[in-house]
Amino acid sequence: MEEWQFKIGSHVWDDVDLVVFDKDGTIIDFYYYWSQMVELRAKQISDLSGWNSKELIAGLVDVMGIDTTHQTFKPEGPVGLFPRTVVCQTAFAFANQQDPRVSLDLCQKAFERADEISAKNLNGLIRPVEGVLDLIRKLHEKKFSLAVATTDRTDRAELALDILGIRNLFRVVAGFDKAEKLKPHPDLLFFVNEQTGCLPEQSLMIGDTDMDVEMARRADYAGAVRIKGHGVITEKWERMAVIENINEIHVLARTDQKLGKG
Repeated sequence: MEEWQFKIGSHVWDDVDLVVFDKDGTIIDFYYYWSQMVELRAKQISDLSGWNSKELIAGLVDVMGIDTTHQTFKPEGPVGLFPRTVVCQTAFAFANQQDPRVSLDLCQKAFERADEISAKNLNGLIRPVEGVLDLIRKLHEKKFSLAVATTDRTDRAELALDILGIRNLFRVVAGFDKAEKLKPHPDLLFFVNEQTGCLPEQSLMIGDTDMDVEMARRADYAGAVRIKGHGVITEKWERMAVIENINEIHVLARTDQKLGKG
């Protein structure tokens, strides 16, 4: 049976059995998806609150982490970095400051309404990161175990993967509802490794934030691949490779010479 190795810049990993992907910014285009979802959430809060102000909606979009002026996301989040509960709390704090009648319960209902509306047209929100579908299919063909670890809800993540036609390629999809503590805590990766039976030292994490790398470090993974995407790279780890895009990940047939882990 042919064996494979990952070569990314000066880093080489062999003996990898499991590859874990982050979802937002790694598999799906972060800004394309979340700019629309955040605006939808803001509009639902506005509707339920009886507002008629584009300025207040824009303010909600901004505090939830979307920079519409530069068509990008804020490196501090919260959207995309922190779980839904944190994003909802952030939206509530802003909305309640503008209008004391706005409650946390109202914001939670607005988020649920946004989910229901978007679920009917999720095709229009999902766009894959360039090169990622080819990489995922290639890894699956080469018999790697694949998983997703995300701060999104598991069912939402699975729906997004279904739309891209790749859900069946992943052995495990783990959202925030599968772990007590979320990124950068390693609980999600512990869950993934338990479900797949793969060892941490034979597992590789691919993500676009420092929290993905820190999660892998705490789980004692073989290494992590950090895509330059979400926020300034401050994480320093000798097992981390930094890339500009997915196409820099090379999976090659192993040579006879034993290679050390990157």
